[in-house]
Amino acid sequence: MLTNRRRILGWAGAALVALAGTTPVVAQTVDLDSLEYDLVQLEPNFVFLFPMDGLVVVGADGPAANPQGLLTEPAHALTLEWQGRRVYIDRVDITFDLFHIDWLLVQSKFDRVDMFENQMFANQQGLEVGRQVISDPVAPGQRLTRYFVIVGNNGYLISPADSSANAFSDLIAGSMTYLGNDAPWGQLTPTQPATFGDFSVMVDRALTVGNGPDGDLIVRNAGSPDDSSVVLRVTDTTRQDDPRQDFVDRLIAEGYTPQDTTREFNRLSMIMTRPDESRYIAYMTVGENGTTVSLVTPSYIDNAPLWLAAHKLYIDATTALEDMP
Repeated sequence: MLTNRRRILGWAGAALVALAGTTPVVAQTVDLDSLEYDLVQLEPNFVFLFPMDGLVVVGADGPAANPQGLLTEPAHALTLEWQGRRVYIDRVDITFDLFHIDWLLVQSKFDRVDMFENQMFANQQGLEVGRQVISDPVAPGQRLTRYFVIVGNNGYLISPADSSANAFSDLIAGSMTYLGNDAPWGQLTPTQPATFGDFSVMVDRALTVGNGPDGDLIVRNAGSPDDSSVVLRVTDTTRQDDPRQDFVDRLIAEGYTPQDTTREFNRLSMIMTRPDESRYIAYMTVGENGTTVSLVTPSYIDNAPLWLAAHKLYIDATTALEDMP
């Protein structure tokens, strides 16, 4: 698993500071400029830096960070140990395009931990990563920083064993590098265009794209409205006094019961139930020009993969809304 062994000095020019609650065998501060590194290869063209004096345990010899998995049962890839710190890397199959932070959000719900931060950004090597800060389920009062990266159809969860390894997971995720010529993320789902006037967004080719009776753009996950559990709608609401309330009223008329509604600026999100007690979430964004994007989808509690795909569709659509002239 260790490949391309070479000496690398002075990475990041910073100090690795362990958090409170460490054991005596863990150094409190380590000068990264004084360390030498190996390149560890997770898969072809995907590597990260690791202190040369650390220990890499491959595969099933290490425990999984999240035994229950999410999209599929995870396969434990690596256990990394260095100066008393331990980090786990688990791999999950990714079969469609999704956002890193959405995956982490759902994972935190399945883990039954509190989430304090959830971000997505490019690391120092230009690789998109998701970063999440959660409560430690076995150490009350402590927080864990974990990361999620996607390379092709593999997702990698980087999790510290305890809070003393948070900065160690920062080091690993920050140095992860994709060496291929193609894009490492966002290329799994075949797409088709969906347009509404000057609005245009690429959507999953498996979705049905059409128009409603009023000319609205409607994207759904089945051929007929009655069979669709995911519905994205793009419409002109310039003549409506309160488009968000009209949206809520329409959903109530369709049999949804609002449980929790959040309104913020030009946006709305609402947790809902159906008579059969199934759970749904509705989202809405009103554009400055009166064009409005809305989504109804099953909750991630009932159908995590479907919500992950649907929420990416909604975020892509709201981004296209912001880009309209």
